[in-house]
Amino acid sequence: MLNDSEGSTGALETLRAEIDRIDDQLLTLIQQRVACVNDIARAKQANGGRPGIRPGREAMILRRLLAGYDNALPVQVVVRIWRELISAFCRFQSPYSVAVVAPEKSVGYWDLARSHYGTATPTSLHRSQHVVLSTVSADSDVVGILPWPCPEGDEEPWWIQLVAGGERTPQIIAKLPFLEPGGGRFEDLSAMAVANVDPEPSGDDITLAVAVTREQVSRARFNTEIERAGIPGHCIDSRQARSGGDWMQLIEIDGFVERGDPRLEALQAAEGADIERIVVLGAYAKPLH
Repeated sequence: MLNDSEGSTGALETLRAEIDRIDDQLLTLIQQRVACVNDIARAKQANGGRPGIRPGREAMILRRLLAGYDNALPVQVVVRIWRELISAFCRFQSPYSVAVVAPEKSVGYWDLARSHYGTATPTSLHRSQHVVLSTVSADSDVVGILPWPCPEGDEEPWWIQLVAGGERTPQIIAKLPFLEPGGGRFEDLSAMAVANVDPEPSGDDITLAVAVTREQVSRARFNTEIERAGIPGHCIDSRQARSGGDWMQLIEIDGFVERGDPRLEALQAAEGADIERIVVLGAYAKPLH
């Protein structure tokens, strides 16, 4: 007859064996997902090839998984697991690397990049924002991680370089972090991801655009013109180009807005704004809360 200690040990061994069985199942399912991703990669190649990175689709996957999620396992852990899987699977379809800005040897942006694009993704550090942009512009297989636009900054912001447009000009595709880590962060930073990839709608997005004006326009006046054009957004920064020429009004718009949107055309035609042109810099899925 088993004593209590022996019975308890037997029960624990049974539970541990069940955990091992579940682990084996998880690994088998991951291997099946790898096979499916490889099939997708072959299908994309047969249709002319498409980027492996799909920021809108990635956000939709996580939102679907977490809809109604109610479990003892923290949601941050679930997101981190799936971000690792998504990043690895994207590289199966199209290898890519990440270039991260690291001003004054800061590790904050590095942490954001690794959390979102995976610990196995090749990643490089750069002191200059402009070097990161140049790296992304020169290589379509690089994602750049840059600071969130800061209206109080003295240096010419990196987003002004995106206004020029052109075939090799990167676009904004994501905001980091997509979910705040539950344990806090060493540095309270936010970042933007840019790449030579077209942004895509996720169903709940923010678009960033720049209106180029000949003269400086007050924030209040410009926001009035934005409202009149029926655009659900506002101006979050206003800078003059380093050359002392045009002014750049950075607009944050609620929703996914593409070039040629009639509301942007209405804003450009507004008499009170004196806008030369409007450039859509990209869009990103709204982070989870």
